[in-house]
Amino acid sequence: WVNPSPNIRSLTQAILYPGVCLLEAKQVSVGRGTATPFQLVGAPWFEARQMAEYLNARQVAGVRFRARRFRPNAIIASPEGDRGFVENDWVGRELAIGDRVRLRISDPAPRCSVPTLAQEGLRKDPHVLRTIVEHNRVAVPALEGELLPCAGVYAFVIRGGTVKKGDAVRVGRQR
Repeated sequence: WVNPSPNIRSLTQAILYPGVCLLEAKQVSVGRGTATPFQLVGAPWFEARQMAEYLNARQVAGVRFRARRFRPNAIIASPEGDRGFVENDWVGRELAIGDRVRLRISDPAPRCSVPTLAQEGLRKDPHVLRTIVEHNRVAVPALEGELLPCAGVYAFVIRGGTVKKGDAVRVGRQR
């Protein structure tokens, strides 16, 4: 077996890829950059708003970053004054949301070209990914520390529940 792609490392992934990759056109995460790409779908991504603000502050000519281009499952506002890719520091930690929900942040979320595609109300914009490549290449533990352009994080649900707007969010200690 020879891996045909860095994201296809097993026969199972090769079999799943032709069907599952179609979901990416609908802005769904298919687990690229994790240990099980194309086997898990819909991992939450966080901090789209802060990441977009940070990239907009780079003032790349002709490029405007919008949080909705990245289709997060949840957007968590950072404390006032936090800037950039604050979610990079969450990897390996537990996030508590409200009284019940607990998530384990496993890895930074490598970005593919999907956020650059035209979407309702947004034109195609290849500079989105180029700017992330320039400003946030991060080692991804699930890919043996490979440096990849990342924005957001992947999380595993430790304890589920209902999340409401305004719920307190706490970032636990490094594990």
